[in-house]
Amino acid sequence: MKNATLILNSEKIDRIITRLAYEIYEHYYDSEELIILGIEKYGFNLAKKILDQLKIISPIKYQLYSIKLNKKNLPQSKINFDPKQFSGKEILIVDDVMNTGRVLYYTAGLFHNQPVKSVNTLVLINRNHPKFPVFPRFNGMQLSTTLKDHVEVTKSSKGFKAYLK
Repeated sequence: MKNATLILNSEKIDRIITRLAYEIYEHYYDSEELIILGIEKYGFNLAKKILDQLKIISPIKYQLYSIKLNKKNLPQSKINFDPKQFSGKEILIVDDVMNTGRVLYYTAGLFHNQPVKSVNTLVLINRNHPKFPVFPRFNGMQLSTTLKDHVEVTKSSKGFKAYLK
């Protein structure tokens, strides 16, 4: 990738995913079921990898859903599930990079008036520029950047990588 600095290679991301899976299990160890919502595109891919690890270490029942958002105009997003279907459930929202928290705030807000047990968030990279009251319960890495910087997560046959541009 031209003019980009590799900040996480696939091996490091795999270790972070394993650590996050153990943290999730530790947090939800007494839960019967956990609903995992992965924000398309890389948040969902990350959620799948985390779920693979959770299935190895945890007896908890999991359901995985993707959520495709119009990140430029969130209210115009078409949500492919009914938040009411998760009544009484614990929800974990997964995204790759958190910049201002706007996307996670919007997604968590879908459950604001729903009787869910809990809503938590997980990000691979937290850029520490919060403008919305969202503080991920699970962080893969905290990275202080400038607002002009861009962090991009990519996926290839060799795994995930994260770049700073």
